[in-house]
Formats: sequence, structure tokens, C-alpha cells
Amino acid sequence: MMVRQHIPNFVDGVEPGKAMVESLADLDQVQWIRSWRYYGDFYRFSQTPDGCLMAEFQSGAEYWVIGYLEQPMPGLPIWMHR
Repeated sequence: MMVRQHIPNFVDGVEPGKAMVESLADLDQVQWIRSWRYYGDFYRFSQTPDGCLMAEFQSGAEYWVIGYLEQPMPGLPIWMHR
């Protein structure tokens, strides 16, 4: 499945990264996804029911949309607002 990087609307001139992934291990092979592991108090990656790929920090108290999944990723936790 395709995963597309989230670039905020206020950023100009940057093309979002795209990658084909089939498993959770594949997510860690994508540089722009893996880099979130080194930001602050990383907790986990998760997904929303509508396809957002989330990076969670501080046991889920802080979170960011980092990308968009083409379809649900088996084994990736469902993001729940805390």
C-alpha cells in the first residue's frame, strides 16, 4: 500500500514523500517515518480509522499526523485521543 507524507499547508515548495509498504517493518525502512522515533519521548506509531498515520509521544499525550495510509495497516494500533 502507498503511504504519503503529511506536509502542513503553510509549507511551500516541499513535495511529500511517498513509499510502498506492506508491513510494520516496512514503515521503519522509510526514512521520513523512522526519523520520528528520535523526536522527544516517542511512544509509538498508530493509525486513525480514516487513514492518518500518527506518531505518538509521552504515552500518547502528544501526537502528530505524519502521513496518510492508502488502507488500514494490519497490526498498527488504532489511535485514540487521550
